[in-house]
Formats: sequence, structure tokens, C-alpha cells
Amino acid sequence: MRVGRSVLRRHKRLRFKAEVFLAEGCKDRSEYDTKYGADLWKEDIEQYDKVCKVEPFQRGLKTLKTDCMINGRTRWQVWCRRFAGR
Repeated sequence: MRVGRSVLRRHKRLRFKAEVFLAEGCKDRSEYDTKYGADLWKEDIEQYDKVCKVEPFQRGLKTLKTDCMINGRTRWQVWCRRFAGR
């Protein structure tokens, strides 16, 4: 949720329209904590990824009828993340 707020703070200065998709049915952190628990990421990382990353991402692509997506990662970041946690 921090990334979402950061993007929203900067979208006017950078002149782009920001669309932020959070966990389904949650408009803020307190709703998320009530629905899923503040420690979901510790308790069930697979479920956390589905709830906070995969589903919002897929919903965003569908809602916005996306043809192209730019993720802002550089080549070296992708390589490092590939082996993270192994």
C-alpha cells in the first residue's frame, strides 16, 4: 500500500494518470487488516501473493483493457530477483 500512496503523490508532478488496484474489497490498509489480517504475509505467503499482487494485477489489466504494461524494472533488478530467497 505504500507504493500506491507514493505513486498517487507523484502523479500530478509527473503528469500521468495513476490507477491503483488494492486487494479486492479493500479501499485502505485498515480494511485489508480486518479482512485478511495484518500478518498474512508471514502466515501464508502464497495467499498473500494472490490477494495483494496477482489478483489486483489481473483485475487492473482487465479493467483498463491493457495492451501493454511497463513495470519499471531494469535488467539487473530482474536478474537479482530471479534468485532471491533460494
